[in-house]
Amino acid sequence: MEFACSHVVCNWGPDGAGISQFGPNYENIAILKQQTDALPPPLPPRRFRKPRPTSLPNPPFSPSHLPVTPLSRPPPVPPRLDLLEGENRFKVNINVVSLGVGKLADISQDAGLESFQSPVICGKCSAALSCLSSVWKKLWVCEFCGYENGVDENLAQVCIGQRAGVRSDDLYLPRESEDDYQNLEDTMVVFCVDISGSMTVTTEVTSDSGSTVHVSRLEGIQDALQRTLTFALQKTPHRRVALVTFNDEVVIYGDGTRTPLTIKDWALVDYEHIWKQAVGYNVPHCIAETHQDLSQRVKELREHGATALGPAALASVALASKYPGSKVILCTDGRANIGLGDMEQAQSSSAKTPYFYRELALQAVEKGVIISVMSFRGTDCRLADIGRLADMTGGRVNIVSIGTVATEIQSISEDNVLATGVTATLLAAEGVYFPYEDENNHKLVREIGNVTKGLEITFEFAVKPDYME
Repeated sequence: MEFACSHVVCNWGPDGAGISQFGPNYENIAILKQQTDALPPPLPPRRFRKPRPTSLPNPPFSPSHLPVTPLSRPPPVPPRLDLLEGENRFKVNINVVSLGVGKLADISQDAGLESFQSPVICGKCSAALSCLSSVWKKLWVCEFCGYENGVDENLAQVCIGQRAGVRSDDLYLPRESEDDYQNLEDTMVVFCVDISGSMTVTTEVTSDSGSTVHVSRLEGIQDALQRTLTFALQKTPHRRVALVTFNDEVVIYGDGTRTPLTIKDWALVDYEHIWKQAVGYNVPHCIAETHQDLSQRVKELREHGATALGPAALASVALASKYPGSKVILCTDGRANIGLGDMEQAQSSSAKTPYFYRELALQAVEKGVIISVMSFRGTDCRLADIGRLADMTGGRVNIVSIGTVATEIQSISEDNVLATGVTATLLAAEGVYFPYEDENNHKLVREIGNVTKGLEITFEFAVKPDYME
C-alpha cells in the first residue's frame, strides 16, 4: 500500500512558542496555549437592548458600561396646544359680575335701604333710575338704551337715593300683601332614601368606646335620620317631615301616621300617574305629632331589590309641591336601574336619561321645591345627571361617608328657602354681550327659581369688537 503526501506541517513546541503565525488556517489544528489572563475577552456590543426589569436595582454608573452603538431616539413630543398662538388658544376673561342673591332676598340685612316708593322705569329697556343717573330739565336719557324718558323733578330726587348727601343704591319693595310671604313652619322636608341591595355594603368604623364595628350604609342613614328628626322636633316642632323610600318599588310613608302608598311595576314608568298619586297623599301633621311614628318607620327599613331612583324623586317633588319653599333630600349610593330615569338602559340604547331629570328639575323650580342630593364616597350613581336636580333648584350635592352623613343631612334640613320664583335681569351698556348665554345683546334675563342663604350667581360679559374703542 502506498501513501502520497503533498504537504506536511509540523508546528510543535514544548511551550507553544514555536507555533507559527503563518500558513493556512486549518480547522483541525489544536491550539495548546493556556489562558494566562484572569479576565475573559470582552463581548461584542449588542445592537438590540432588552428593557431592564424594574424590579432590579440600578447598576452603578461606569463609563465602560456605555453602549457602543447609540440607542434609537424616542418619537418627537407633540406640540402643546395651549402654547400655540392662534385662534385655538383659550384666553381668560376676567369680566365677571358676581351677584349675592341670598343677600338681596334677605331684606333684614338691608334695614334702612328699602323703599316703598315706585321706581322710575325706562319705557324701552325697563332699567330703573338710580344714583348714577342724571336728570336734566325733567329729562332722563337711559344709560343703557339711550331712550329719553320724561320724569318729574321731585320724583327723580326721591328715586336716585340722595339721602343726606350719600349716593347709594336703593332696594325697592312692592306693597306688602298676604301672598308675598309664607311662614317657614308651613314648609315640608321630604327624606327620599335608597333601600336597594347595595345599601348592605359595610364600612369599618370606630365606636365611641374605641372598639371597631362594621356599619352598613343603610344603618348610617337610619342613625342620621333619627338624629335629624330629634333635632327638628326641638328646633322646628311645627314643620312637616315626610319619608319616601325606594328599591324596586317606591313607598310613600308621609308623616308615618297613615297607611303607606306603594308604587310598583308598570306605574314606575308613568309620569302622570306617579305625580297624581303623590300629590293626593296628604301629610296633615307636623313633626311634634309624628316624631314617634316616623322614628319607628325609619327603624324598620330593610335593604333589598333594585334602584327606582327616578320615580322616587318624582314622587318626593310632587309630595312637597303643595308647600312652596319645601325641600327634598335624596340619599342614594347607586345609579337608577328601573323605571323612569333608568341610567343602565340609557347606556345600552339611544335614550336620553338626563332629559327626565332636567324636566323634573324645571317642575321643581316651578313649584318652589329645592332638591339636594347625597351620595356615598366610592359609589357610582352618576352625579353628573342627578346633580342637575340640585344645580337647577338651588340645592346641594354632597359626597358623604358613614361618619359625616348625619351632620350633612342636618345641615341641609336647616337651609331655609328665602324666596321662590326669582328672576334676575342684568342690563349693560350698548355693545356689551354675554357670550355663554342665549341672548346675544346687552340685556340678560335668567330664571333663578329658589334662593337660599349664601346663593351666589355669576355672569360673564364681553365687548363686541365694533365697540372696543
